[in-house]
Amino acid sequence: MIHLIQDPQELAPWDNSPLGCRIFSMALGYGTKMPFLHFWREKSGCISLMDDVMTLAGDFECPLELREFIHFSGAKTVFCENPSLSKKLGFSASDQGPEMIRDSEHPAIPWNLSHPISLKKMHALLKACKTPSFSVSDFDSFYLDLNHRIRHQTADVWGIMDHDDLIACLAACICPQNALLFSGAVHPNWRRHGIFSAIIEAVPVYLPKRTLFLCCENSLCSYYQSLGYHICGQWIEMKALS
Repeated sequence: MIHLIQDPQELAPWDNSPLGCRIFSMALGYGTKMPFLHFWREKSGCISLMDDVMTLAGDFECPLELREFIHFSGAKTVFCENPSLSKKLGFSASDQGPEMIRDSEHPAIPWNLSHPISLKKMHALLKACKTPSFSVSDFDSFYLDLNHRIRHQTADVWGIMDHDDLIACLAACICPQNALLFSGAVHPNWRRHGIFSAIIEAVPVYLPKRTLFLCCENSLCSYYQSLGYHICGQWIEMKALS
């Protein structure tokens, strides 16, 4: 049976995978009383719903109950990391790719990253890197969400500057044990200079004693493997409603 979460710590058992880390981090940053963000759990899985985007972590004992729950929730997009569950739910997969984890033996390479960075400049950089598979929300919602989580120490951002221009950035959802990297980008004019490799290899210095996860496109898997990451699962995006 699916239960509404009252205490963010109820989600701690799922802080062992990329999407579980994302859900737990959001709960720690926002709490469980926000009208636009809700959390649930059952015996073997947990759920978050922000606006019309749902994220699932873990296994679920009754996929039929979960499917009905998703429909009644109004979710339009659902992310999960369990291929067998996604098949049982029966929704159409719109995208998928590898989940990756950083090898603990891989040495971090110190780099004097810019920290903190301007979220306005970060948003402009992400907009400049927009592709059909990579987009960013409008500035107000982007700023309100990320700034809130940074202030509550459940997210952080880093960058590399060229004088006053932000040319690379990377963010992370942060939990007590793990962190999930996201929104990594290098300005198109500065690519193929090893800049992103520098920032992603330096960030572990800023997140000591945490396991680092990331979710990427299939085409980038070999690149991240060269930086000390290996595949630990698969993320799947599904469209729940037509």
